[in-house]
Amino acid sequence: MWRTTGIILLLSVALVAASPAQAASAEAPWPEVTRVALDVWASGQGEALARLRQGAEAERRALPGRWQSVSATAQVEAPSQRGLREAEQVLGVGATVQLGRLPTLMRQVIDRQLDAQDAQAALARWRFVEQVQQAYGQWWLAAAMREHLTGAIATARGHLEPLRKAQSSGQVSALMMKDLEVELSRHELELLDATQRQAQAKAALHRLLGAASARLPAPEHLSHAAPPQENPWRPLIARLSGHPALRAAEAQRRELLARARMLDGINPAQLQLGTQVTSAGGQTWWMTSMLTLTIPLTNPGAAEAARLRGEALAQQTQARWLDRQPQVQSAFTVSGSADYMLDVRVRDLDAFAEFVHDRLMKQPQVAQ
Repeated sequence: MWRTTGIILLLSVALVAASPAQAASAEAPWPEVTRVALDVWASGQGEALARLRQGAEAERRALPGRWQSVSATAQVEAPSQRGLREAEQVLGVGATVQLGRLPTLMRQVIDRQLDAQDAQAALARWRFVEQVQQAYGQWWLAAAMREHLTGAIATARGHLEPLRKAQSSGQVSALMMKDLEVELSRHELELLDATQRQAQAKAALHRLLGAASARLPAPEHLSHAAPPQENPWRPLIARLSGHPALRAAEAQRRELLARARMLDGINPAQLQLGTQVTSAGGQTWWMTSMLTLTIPLTNPGAAEAARLRGEALAQQTQARWLDRQPQVQSAFTVSGSADYMLDVRVRDLDAFAEFVHDRLMKQPQVAQ
């Protein structure tokens, strides 16, 4: 009985000789993966977003200034009969000037829109790179698992042959051999699953990167040496402190406030200036100056401005709350019955329930 137990232990050790955790901890060439992803982004979605920015900049240059209009008039009066009165000629020049800060506020809205576009572009670029990194990590991990399982299965098969001979001599029971063969078959199924996952991850990379996926280093060429011992949370904390989602939320808040300030001055006062020269008979002339000030009594944009300020305050509250929650990795705006989707990382289901009930549901902006 001791000999049989020792044989089973020997085969089990052969099947787990290379630890998958060690394979998964290999240091992947993330800078190269990120470089390829950024190149693909810049030539595709990044170029389209750059065109949108150029359009917004052209819109800013085309915004009107304070001088709204300039007018010129010429009027000639001639009597139907000579001697009744002298003919008169009237020449006039006028201009309308917009008072207040509306032109400046309109340009500030465009500036904040550009900032928001840049922040959204950075967030979209970050998500794209993250998708590429995740797909590459899955490809790499599946390849490491295949390498581990292939070697372990080959070693186990080498140990099975002498065990079959021991079975023929009665040293190992047929039931024990069946158990070992079932265990070996289970690892062969795991090898098939790893092969499928590797193919799926490679297809996902090709879908994201196209022909540029060929520039990525193959997983079998990577080193499986363990990384140096350091605090694994340090790079994550540094990454979250400047998370693109938080910067995008802040840029959107500033855009909302700029639009609210513009709506406050959407109906500004106007000043009309004019000069008129009148000549009678070509000998007598006189000049008339005109000054008209128009002050609106109502502001049609006040209600919308108040709504935008409330939305900006809610955006700021949400961003500050997300910034204080280390469990929230990212936030996404979605369509449908929900408004946002949060990517939350916690240690277990109990911690997730605590986060939802004790923190998330207590926020006044969260309805369900």
